[in-house]
Amino acid sequence: MTTAHARVESYLGELDRMLAGLDPATRDDVLAGIREHLDATLAEHPEDPRALNDALLRLGPPEHVAADARSGGAPPPSRRWGPGAVAWASVGVLATGVATAPFLVLESMTYLIGIFGDRVADELYLGGLSILASASWATPIWLAGLVAVVVSPRFTRRTRMLLAVCGPATLASRWASTALALGNTDSRLVAAAVIPMAVAVGVTIACRLGWKEAMS
Repeated sequence: MTTAHARVESYLGELDRMLAGLDPATRDDVLAGIREHLDATLAEHPEDPRALNDALLRLGPPEHVAADARSGGAPPPSRRWGPGAVAWASVGVLATGVATAPFLVLESMTYLIGIFGDRVADELYLGGLSILASASWATPIWLAGLVAVVVSPRFTRRTRMLLAVCGPATLASRWASTALALGNTDSRLVAAAVIPMAVAVGVTIACRLGWKEAMS
């Protein structure tokens, strides 16, 4: 038995003891669902111990899983980790990225183009601002993604928090970059371009982490 399989058996054994006295059918359902999820993780990532660590971290300590099972406060693991859970987690990551990253990049490029100061650049500059101003439809997309991220059991707490702040960070960066650009000097426009691009990098990292956990 490998170390990873030993960890799985140890976790399940402790959970089995925590579920003592529970209805046998519910107990078997919980244990079977957890085993199925952990076995699938080992099968998909046989050479990556971090995958098992992440899976156990998302499940939480055995006592928490047992408490959920006793209170009925959480759905059976087979539903928590099934295709539906993967789909919701994926929607959360995609909606977060679509509603934030493209507009951050566009805003950054808009300020950089504005530095050139010729007629074409000015038109692109104003056109970019118009696109940003009309992007109110991105807000409901982000809100839908936020709901999916918050309720999904597939994310660690850290990743859930990173994804949740993508929207507010995007809004804050737009305020900050707009305020900087009011001076309309090259140095201020460069500074205004750096802020949304830096936030876009952070959003990309958060979405990448979220996608990895959604698919694991």
